[in-house]
Amino acid sequence: SLILLTILANSIVASAQKIDFDMSNRNTSEVTANGYTSWMVPQAADDSKTINNVTIKVEASRSANILRSQWSKADVKSQGLMLTGDGFASYILDNNNTPNQTNQVMGIKFTITGLSAGKHTIQAYHNGVNGYTNLAPIDVYVNGTKVVDDLAQSANAQSVSAAALSYLTIDAKEGEDVVIEYVSDPINGITYGSSLVYVNALIMNQINTQTQAQDPNPANKDYHANADKGNITLSWRPSKESVKQQVYFGTSADN
Repeated sequence: SLILLTILANSIVASAQKIDFDMSNRNTSEVTANGYTSWMVPQAADDSKTINNVTIKVEASRSANILRSQWSKADVKSQGLMLTGDGFASYILDNNNTPNQTNQVMGIKFTITGLSAGKHTIQAYHNGVNGYTNLAPIDVYVNGTKVVDDLAQSANAQSVSAAALSYLTIDAKEGEDVVIEYVSDPINGITYGSSLVYVNALIMNQINTQTQAQDPNPANKDYHANADKGNITLSWRPSKESVKQQVYFGTSADN
C-alpha cells in the first residue's frame, strides 16, 4: 500500500488559495506545481482571473507597461522547480522589444476583489529566473502604504526553500478592493544585474512557508520513490524556528 508522509510544522488553513504563475504556452503537467491553480500571464499590460469568487487583476506599474511570463527551463525540468522556476515579470515595451532593465523602477500591481471582511494573509515568491544576478530589492505596498522595505529577490534559487518570498497580513473591509504592489527599488550608485520585479506564485490564507518544513524527499505525492532495496531515506529542511519535528505515517492524508 502507498505510505504517505506528512511533515507538520503548523496547521494549514483549509481555505488557502494557491496560484502558480506558469510559463505561457506550456502544458500544465510540465510547469504547474502540485496542488496549485495554474495562471499563465500573457504578454499584455494586465490580466485577471477569478478563483473561488475572488477576482485578481494583475497589471504592470511604475515604469513598466507590460507583463511577460518567464522561466528557467533547466530549473523547471531538470530541478523540478515548477513553483519557483517560472513566473512573470514586468517590462518596458519598446519597439516590440522587452529588454532587461537595470536602474528603472518597475512594478507589478495586484487588485483583489471579493475577499471576505477580516484578516487574510498573502504570500508571494520573488525568484528571478532569467539568469541575472544581483537583483534590485523590492518594496511592497498595501493600499498605497509601504509595508515591506528592500526585500531581497533571489536569483535562480535551486530549491523552493531558497527562493525569496514576501508574507503579508492584511485587513480586508467589506466591499473594498485590496491593492498590493511590488516595486523594485534600485539604489543610486549600485550596479544591478536587473531591476525587474518577479512573481512566481501567490498563496492566500496559508501559514508562512518559512515556518514549515520544506523540500521533502521523496517529494509530496511522489508515487514512484525508489525503495527497491527495501528501505528509503526520508529527509526535509526544517524551519529555522522549529524546536522538534513530528512525522506521521499512514495510508491516507486524512488520518
